[in-house]
Amino acid sequence: MSSSMPAINLLRFSKLTISCKNFRHLPSVALIGGFSKRQFSVSPKTQTDKVLVSVENGVRKIVFNRPEARNALQYEMMDKIGNALFEANSDSATKLVTVTGTGEFFSSGNDLGNWHTANQTIPEIKEKTRRYVMQQLMFGFIDCRKPIIALVNGPAIGAGATMLPFCDQVLASDKAFFSTPFPAIGIVPEFCPSYLFPKIMGYSKANNMLLFCHKLTAKEAQECGFVTRVFPSESFAESCKKLIDAYVQLPTEPMLQAKELIRAPEREKLKQICAYEMDLVIDSIDSPHVRSNIDNFFARKKK
Repeated sequence: MSSSMPAINLLRFSKLTISCKNFRHLPSVALIGGFSKRQFSVSPKTQTDKVLVSVENGVRKIVFNRPEARNALQYEMMDKIGNALFEANSDSATKLVTVTGTGEFFSSGNDLGNWHTANQTIPEIKEKTRRYVMQQLMFGFIDCRKPIIALVNGPAIGAGATMLPFCDQVLASDKAFFSTPFPAIGIVPEFCPSYLFPKIMGYSKANNMLLFCHKLTAKEAQECGFVTRVFPSESFAESCKKLIDAYVQLPTEPMLQAKELIRAPEREKLKQICAYEMDLVIDSIDSPHVRSNIDNFFARKKK
């Protein structure tokens, strides 16, 4: 694999089309899973210390539970998160999904340890990146038919920020900020920000984040439409709970169908863009710049 960054073929993007066939199966409670009166439902295999999954009173809660590492996402965590999102579609006890982090951070994104070569080869890293980052984590968000609400309790960095446009509502603490330092690492952005960020916030702000690593404050994020609402940190959990308690009282089927009407036209297009971005990321994993950054990161950790 060449160590240089591959040229971007814009023709690949021009072939990404939206088709009305995406509307052919609007969801019903029977197909996607309506809300039952069951108070708790969760598959035991989704439980790990680093990702907590529970379902109670209609809300499937996914919690990134690695505060000592700023909730950086390891491959095994991505696998569990993806499974929890896929399972939500057929779980009648899940009416909506919330995603949040434990501690002061929402998530610092992809753990650089995923790309460390101490116990794995470069080809193994590339295969795992495609499997867990794209097919599990990214496609889990894209394919989830239940409404997803992000509770951004603190900074959202890298994939922690780029996953947010796949959520149907983003509630943020005023202590949160949003950062996409992909160029500093030596890779292109992942999780469709090349398409979704300009669509949400405009090209100027998107370029500032994705090309020049600008941090977006919670206030700025709300002003440009990236975040739905911002709450004071001291009342964040309580404010979010009040909203979510109200949402689960809404009729199920219209809510699911409304999400499908909004999301279905671009679902396959987003998967194609994710795959293309992932090709570029994977091609750069063995580049000298990326390897140097990762080696320096772990050298600093040993001191």
